[in-house]
Amino acid sequence: MICKTYSFEQTYRLGKKFGLNIAESKEGGRFIFALNGGLGCGKTAFVSGLAHGLGIDGPVLSPSFTIVKEYTGGVYPLYHIDLYRLLESSDLMSFDFYEYAGSEKFVMAVEWADKFGDMGYLPDAPTIIGEISQDIEEDENLRIFKFKFINIDEKLKKEISTI
Repeated sequence: MICKTYSFEQTYRLGKKFGLNIAESKEGGRFIFALNGGLGCGKTAFVSGLAHGLGIDGPVLSPSFTIVKEYTGGVYPLYHIDLYRLLESSDLMSFDFYEYAGSEKFVMAVEWADKFGDMGYLPDAPTIIGEISQDIEEDENLRIFKFKFINIDEKLKKEISTI
């Protein structure tokens, strides 16, 4: 699935639509968004919309320096994780990544998810991999989201990806 956005607001709305769909899903419980893309490509804008779609109030900021931020108050808790500053996969233990991943119900958004290669560290849960790129030559604000769905059957995929 490919989506294009041309502004922060459109990127935010794309994330919010996913959040709303997950909040309304009958199959909910555990979802992972593995987001990959360069600096400034819209990962945090997308997660901000995702959080608000889940019913979480307040600002959603990049967890670059704290590595993880927990947001509650919505349909599911949101664990917003940024791997940019980590050096190797063993650093996941430094902030209890596997405790978050072992939660019964959650939505996890992992920025720089491909930092350690194949993303084999992710738990076996419904996962949406979002590869985000920019096309500065076409439009400096253009963001191209390529979504791949893993551990998600067609019914659930249709339920959560109706944009």
